[in-house]
Amino acid sequence: MRSSTAAASRSAANYEMRSGSRKGISRALPFEGRRSLPSSAPVREINNMSAPTFDLKKALAAHEGAIRYAVRLQRASSTKADSGETLVALSALSVLAHEAVCLHRAIEVLATEGWAFGAPILMRSMLDLALSALVIVNADRPDVAAFEYLYAFTKSDDYQSNPAAQKEAQESVDKHMKQMTPADREQAAGYLASTKSRPYWYSDRFSNPRAVIQAYGSPELEGMWRRLSSATHGGYIGMRMFRDDPFRLDINPRKDPRAAAFVLVGSTRLLIEMLHVWEHFLGGWGPEYEGIKLVIQAAGISE
Repeated sequence: MRSSTAAASRSAANYEMRSGSRKGISRALPFEGRRSLPSSAPVREINNMSAPTFDLKKALAAHEGAIRYAVRLQRASSTKADSGETLVALSALSVLAHEAVCLHRAIEVLATEGWAFGAPILMRSMLDLALSALVIVNADRPDVAAFEYLYAFTKSDDYQSNPAAQKEAQESVDKHMKQMTPADREQAAGYLASTKSRPYWYSDRFSNPRAVIQAYGSPELEGMWRRLSSATHGGYIGMRMFRDDPFRLDINPRKDPRAAAFVLVGSTRLLIEMLHVWEHFLGGWGPEYEGIKLVIQAAGISE
């Protein structure tokens, strides 16, 4: 993007995958073959709590395809910014997508290094990022909604008691204010003037994440939100739904190919849905969304 939005959005190059970027991450694990998980998920002697079965190799292909999708949209967003329209919303969406892609890549490491059960916690964060994107693009004034997302931190006690942080943030506020229409600027100024603390940045619009899902999502998404929330909050069953052997107690990494493929597919689904929202806001449609869904469909293994 142009320099006016650089504070909130880096160039497309920052989205690029770098060859060898995962070197140094792997450590010696108790089980042999740190990345020698099989290309499919053959584990079938599992109780009914287990995840559906996906081919791991195809799940990884879909996972990588979602990253390439994000890279293209980041470039498209940079081009869109040249028009000078909805710059604050574009910045916020770029930031949201950046964080989602980073979590998406972290999930691959967890899945392939023997810690797949930890991935749902990151997936829940991805879902929250996607909900924020939905609130922004569906708002009557997307730039105002984006501004509230970007500066929700100004309501915290830490910020309110830190003059240095306030001074630093003011420079970014001034840049974004200049990118808004007079009417949007007035609303944004009113938001900054309020010291009201909110459970969610969008609490003035929706009471909680479930309300956002009910407005813009689907029953399937709500079900995913509940399952991921259970894992995120340390629920007994929620923590065991993403292991091939749910009741085995073992603090070491474990070969869970079924769970690994499942969380890779889940992460990919979340990311492409969020990217699809971003793409729609940019005013274009590419082949990636439907193409990746077909890869996921082909990755399924009949029981």
